[in-house]
Amino acid sequence: MKGLTKVKEKMIKMQKNITNLLHLAKSFDSSNQRTFWNVPSMNLDNR
Repeated sequence: MKGLTKVKEKMIKMQKNITNLLHLAKSFDSSNQRTFWNVPSMNLDNR
């Protein structure tokens, strides 16, 4: 039973981390959309 509770705690922590990452990605995407899209295209052109 102890192992199960530890796994549940890990899952909850992972879910929290994922939601935080999603919020960061959303704010980053909305604020830096131009730079976010320009960087990959520049890298492709340099090849």
